[in-house]
Amino acid sequence: GTDTTMRFSTDLGSQAIQSYHFRSYATTTEDATYTCEIKGAEFTVQDTIVAELAQAGSDGVDTTVDIKYEPSNMGGVRDSLILRSNGNAGVYRVALIGKCVKPKRKGPVEVKNGGSATIEFKNVLSEEGEFQFSIN
Repeated sequence: GTDTTMRFSTDLGSQAIQSYHFRSYATTTEDATYTCEIKGAEFTVQDTIVAELAQAGSDGVDTTVDIKYEPSNMGGVRDSLILRSNGNAGVYRVALIGKCVKPKRKGPVEVKNGGSATIEFKNVLSEEGEFQFSIN
């Protein structure tokens, strides 16, 4: 089953990062190495996490993994994060729910007569596209 649900919300062209905390009871290096898996492209996470080793019989060690949500479409998306110990320290499942709202306006950018300005722009769509800009 799923251990928890994490909800993300951001505007198109931006990203949201949240940290997932879990208790690792791993007492060996193999057990303390977790493989991170997300199937879709909207959420990303590092490939592996290495937790601190826990003392046998302890309450475990708080371990954190950062999850980034960078939507490429407006609306909602669902995915899941699976953290799997390379040894016998278990599997953690996290439901990921992302909500993307319309982009926030950037600007205005003032350009003096004969001058120039740099405007940071990132294509967050999943394919190439043509963009039109207007200047008044």
